Amino acid sequence: VRGEDWDYGSPMVREGDFQTWPVTTISFDSEVIVYRFDELPSAAGYRLRTVCASESHRTMAVSVNGHDLGEIAVPPGLAIEQVAPLPEGIAADGAVTIEIRYVAGANAVVSALELWSDRPETDPSRRERLQAQYARTKWTPPPSVTPEMRTLYTEARWAVRDLLLSNPVLDFEELLFVKRQWPLYNHQCSHRVGEAQTPGANLSILTGLNGDGVVRDLLPEDYAQGGIGRPDLSYDGQRIVFPYAQPRTPPTEYGYGRYAYRGGACHMYDIYEIGVDGTGLRRLTHSLESEDTEPTYLPDGRIVFTSSRDGQLVQCGDWALVFGLHVMEADGSDQRSITVPQDSEFYPSLLDDGRILYTRWDYVMKPYNVIQQLWSVNPDGTHSQLAYGHWYAFSRGPIALFEARQIPGSSWVAAVGAAHHNTGVGPIVLADLDQNRGGPSGMVNITPHVGYPETPGMDDERTDTSGPEIRLIGATQNASGWYASPWPLSERFFLVAYSFEPNNAAPHGYGLYLLDTYGNKELLHRGDDYSVYAPIPLRPRPRPATVASVLPPDAAPDTPGRLYVEDVYQGLEGVPRGTVQWLRINETYPKMQHTWPARSDVGVGSGWDMRGVLGVVPVEADGSAYFEAPPNRMLFFQALDGEFREVRRMTNYMNLQPGEVRGCVGCHESPQEAAVVNRLSTALSQPPRLIDPPPWGAGPMEFERVVQPVLDRHCIGCHDGGIESDHAFDLRGLERVAAPHEGDVDEGPQHVVSDSFLALLPHVEYLKMDGYRGRKLPPEPYETGSAVSPLMGMLREGHHNVQLSEDDWRTLAAWIDSNAPYYGRDDAIENVDGEVPPHVIAQHE
Repeated sequence: VRGEDWDYGSPMVREGDFQTWPVTTISFDSEVIVYRFDELPSAAGYRLRTVCASESHRTMAVSVNGHDLGEIAVPPGLAIEQVAPLPEGIAADGAVTIEIRYVAGANAVVSALELWSDRPETDPSRRERLQAQYARTKWTPPPSVTPEMRTLYTEARWAVRDLLLSNPVLDFEELLFVKRQWPLYNHQCSHRVGEAQTPGANLSILTGLNGDGVVRDLLPEDYAQGGIGRPDLSYDGQRIVFPYAQPRTPPTEYGYGRYAYRGGACHMYDIYEIGVDGTGLRRLTHSLESEDTEPTYLPDGRIVFTSSRDGQLVQCGDWALVFGLHVMEADGSDQRSITVPQDSEFYPSLLDDGRILYTRWDYVMKPYNVIQQLWSVNPDGTHSQLAYGHWYAFSRGPIALFEARQIPGSSWVAAVGAAHHNTGVGPIVLADLDQNRGGPSGMVNITPHVGYPETPGMDDERTDTSGPEIRLIGATQNASGWYASPWPLSERFFLVAYSFEPNNAAPHGYGLYLLDTYGNKELLHRGDDYSVYAPIPLRPRPRPATVASVLPPDAAPDTPGRLYVEDVYQGLEGVPRGTVQWLRINETYPKMQHTWPARSDVGVGSGWDMRGVLGVVPVEADGSAYFEAPPNRMLFFQALDGEFREVRRMTNYMNLQPGEVRGCVGCHESPQEAAVVNRLSTALSQPPRLIDPPPWGAGPMEFERVVQPVLDRHCIGCHDGGIESDHAFDLRGLERVAAPHEGDVDEGPQHVVSDSFLALLPHVEYLKMDGYRGRKLPPEPYETGSAVSPLMGMLREGHHNVQLSEDDWRTLAAWIDSNAPYYGRDDAIENVDGEVPPHVIAQHE
């Protein structure tokens, strides 16, 4: 029982004497690690070599066949090697069992364990292998640090610091930052909300960057007991907009309440503005029952912000609130949404061309926890599109890109490669928006000593392994620290918040640093009793371009948009022309009410997003399509063959504003491709098509409503549960049974499904998902769905006397292509034990 393996990927650093240990792989267990060696010469003499290395202090007791060898105490950041003789006759029965047992610290760890014998293995090839293993783990204690060495090191560090701080990019004397208590809750849905803040914050300005700077606070003393989120500085450098959470008196526990995680030591965020001189403090939003946060100035003076005011809930855990992008005038008037979020949109910032860059978290037949990519949208809500994503094709992480900001005059952005379950921190990652979803050259981790958090359990989907492999680390603990809130000064230099504490939520852990891409990091400011967050140079900065609205000024809220596809085969390499004859228009639905369970699979590993079908539109012979679609909905598409079977699917969604006209080049085309401008497609030579509703009616894809009637018409005459082999396959759907789960125990057995649903699933090809596992990249043509499902193949070739109508054929195909869901509405979910928690009952009442 070796325990679990863990690979640090690079040496750990001891903070005190700047020593490293080279052993990077450990086995660990919370209580005991057991090794057993069999078929040993009973009369031989033995010694045991152990090497233990740890990022924190641990103590373990070592025993061999019950014989106590004493304890090993491992200091933080060092390796301890021990070679101990074993008692004579220890292997009298030809076996040795070694136990490394936890005494103190986090758990038991061992990096190398070897049994040495005076009658060693004589097979030359085996000896070479063993000797190579020993060489890999051989450890030499680092030399002691002498006073002369420390003096030389200190002089070199001061010289480097003087060079860095004389860099022309530091052409400012003052810095704006947030003085705060770092949020404690290790979940991205908590650390960004006002109610989860620990009181004690202020907007502060640092004057002087050489370590002897002076800090002054802007907010009055009576505001200092609240919470503050990420601020923004106006382009003229005169005003600051920021989210502020008033203190709650008396404070309550932040936790599961009637509707969601509520309560806390602070109230929900509202948005405020203040001058850089501390005057003109005013409140811009007054939304008592929603979080308004992350404000950012638009070039025309308006403000974009994120808000939970739409009342949506996160689909994989409805204790959390969904945030969408909103805009308002500079004085707080005319507040309105510009996007339709599915699970959340956050951290908006402005690109040089005037678009809003933000992180979107969505599920469209994808696993949860790992899908938070960079998107962009125009300030009027038009042209929302993926800005940078699908990096899982060449990288094991990160789970998410947070707090992205464009590097001035560059196509690159700097972001935090964060976890889902920590406080939004991780390494600093650069991504090239020009490459969108290109290869390894388009993304680089410039702080590889901080690996990608919460990634060890993810599936490895890399098709390109030519880039460097960044180590994978846990979500909340890392010996080499954590980064947050990068502010790019140039392509090489960045202001960051950094904590060297292993715990990512250390309240006072984060200081203000200057970071470069050459491996240097210089401290600018650190507080004794607070963390530093969101540094911004206090100076005017270039104003991005203003993007004029292209929407009809008098369009009614229900005015349909128009969508145009130039050539669906762009991106469908290997699919013969003429194959795709239809586009299926699908919709994913927001979660507007609590369910029990709070996170419920819509089938069996089918995903968490409720989804439905609006209908189909034809694809012309030249691959083009042009059609109307409803606005303010979350739409996604599937390319279908002539028999309405899926060729390829879209695994995120898009929005249309009322009256918006959008176009795309093809189906998963390369982001570097542009539309052909010198030809008129067949689709554009005629009016836009209207969506043809499906035979069963547009709406949620519910197995009981949509699929079971097909089985009733064609299947239950034979498959009725009788004793004969043809009858035992019961498709009547009379029994409700607990749904099995696909690996995540949170997903079941909690909800019920019909026995006919479970009977069909083994004959259906669909993407199976649980928390960290499941396809994150868009599937390739014919990778899944109705065209490759055995059920459809059997029916197509002929199954006894079954003759499906075209309507019933289309129904089965659409259900499979919807990833085989059982439920299509949140209010239809049935719990296994029938119990409903009080907060859900109260909500429905």
